[in-house]
Amino acid sequence: MPDSAQIFYRRALSHNNFGKIEYNLATIADYAGLTDNNPWNLANTVETNILEQLREYGHIDSYEKVGEDPKAPKYIIRRFGADSNENSGDVVGSVKRESR
Repeated sequence: MPDSAQIFYRRALSHNNFGKIEYNLATIADYAGLTDNNPWNLANTVETNILEQLREYGHIDSYEKVGEDPKAPKYIIRRFGADSNENSGDVVGSVKRESR
């Protein structure tokens, strides 16, 4: 896996267990240490060398590019194995009171 994908995973994904996370292109680039001033090249690099690699290696389930501005897209990263609000109401580590 490319270094940029490993760095992004360690800095942004490994420490949380959210099932759906949104990141701006600039945020992903900042986490990975990428400094391309051309937004189209940067988006292509992020998709090819980071997000697609994380998907292929099984660290994320999918990603989706969203947003109206092509110069500053937002990416929705999904991790179905992780705990999320979209799943059942069970929360890891929560304390539930039983009714008596």
